[in-house]
Amino acid sequence: LDDVIKQAKSEGAYIIALEQYPNSLSPQECKDILAKNNINSTYLILGNEVHGVNDSVLKTADSILEIPMLGTKESLNVSVATAIALYELKK
Repeated sequence: LDDVIKQAKSEGAYIIALEQYPNSLSPQECKDILAKNNINSTYLILGNEVHGVNDSVLKTADSILEIPMLGTKESLNVSVATAIALYELKK
C-alpha cells in the first residue's frame, strides 16, 4: 500500500485516510482543502474494522478524515463508513 500511495502522490493525487485520529478533519474541512487546491484526483484509504488504517499510511496521508458521530459508539462497519465518507466528500 505504501508503494501505491507514493505512486499516486507522484502523479499529483491527494491521499485521505479515514480514521479517528487526534488531528483528523471533518468532511467539510477536507472538501474545503480539495476545492481550495483544485485537486482532481483523490484516494480514500480505509482500514479494517478492528485495526483501522496502519500508522505508516496515516503518516503519509495528506489528510485524515473522521466521520463525526454522536453517542458512545466509536466505529462503523467499513462499508457503511465508506458510503458516508464518499457521500460527504461529493455532496
